[in-house]
Amino acid sequence: MDYKIILENNRVIKNQKVLFNLFGWKYIKGKGRYIKLRELSRYCEWHTEGQKIIIDTIFDEPLEKIDGRSKGGHNIYGDLLDDIILEKLVDYEMLEFSFSELMIHYFELFTKEYSDLFKYDFCNKNNITPSLLKIYTTFLWSIVNQMFVTSLNRLQRQGVIYWEQNYFIKDGIEDYVSNAKLTEEIKNLDLEAMRIYNIHPFQKGIDKNREKIKKYVLSKISNPNIWSYYKVYYLELVKKDIELYETDIEQLKNLLRESITNKIIKKTFTVKIEDSNKEKYVTPYDNLLQRGKIKKLHDIVFGKTIDPSDPFNDLDEEDKIDEELLNIW
Repeated sequence: MDYKIILENNRVIKNQKVLFNLFGWKYIKGKGRYIKLRELSRYCEWHTEGQKIIIDTIFDEPLEKIDGRSKGGHNIYGDLLDDIILEKLVDYEMLEFSFSELMIHYFELFTKEYSDLFKYDFCNKNNITPSLLKIYTTFLWSIVNQMFVTSLNRLQRQGVIYWEQNYFIKDGIEDYVSNAKLTEEIKNLDLEAMRIYNIHPFQKGIDKNREKIKKYVLSKISNPNIWSYYKVYYLELVKKDIELYETDIEQLKNLLRESITNKIIKKTFTVKIEDSNKEKYVTPYDNLLQRGKIKKLHDIVFGKTIDPSDPFNDLDEEDKIDEELLNIW
């Protein structure tokens, strides 16, 4: 198969089915179809206009194949979130909510119990160590937030949506969304508070840290009438006549949950060995953590979506935690 000839002669491809026919790929729904679309990205840069696939630049040589499921590279399911976002925006046209509200109530990627992770008594009630929760929520937030923002940026570049991040303000007179100047002021004060209190980004969601940061910001903000605020994402469907591909949204969500969980399990740290210039690589959920409790956190956040092939099936509830290495974080 000479992909250059195929793509040169078909710069505008009517839809995915035509694309699959051109390359001799079997057209199927679900995971296999999206892996093939990732395969197309090895051969060229492309974008979509409605159902059409537009070829922008054809590569002289195919890019190296990267499997993000087992390595630290790009996640092959990352762009599945595009369809989940669009499915809701076609229904609502505009959404303006916090990250948690979007993930729980609209995109329904997380369960309602996700919010429990940030309550004061969560660790005691669930027999989870604070160190374990800290590492798990670090990975979870960074992976999902990166996927989310990447999807939003990609859809905006394609002219399908417009998005921005603002704050919802309560000032005792009226409730409103912050303008650019106020948004910048709150962001700067927020970062200032995190530096002063030594709070890492992934720790912001914890109740006591969130209250500490907010109290500081409100004490320094230029408008003394503001008594509360919270971050919101504004998403608007720009291309009103968009036609969605026929997809199983629940299947896409399960693929994303699988992808996120695999990335958390496979995530590696570089750990300095004491009294040595050497480094060693540690996979935390294989060597450090009580892996049975990771499964418990997974079930709380995503619901019980484990299947017989899932890596959690060999968990031992008595797996021990290496507190000495945990102290590194």
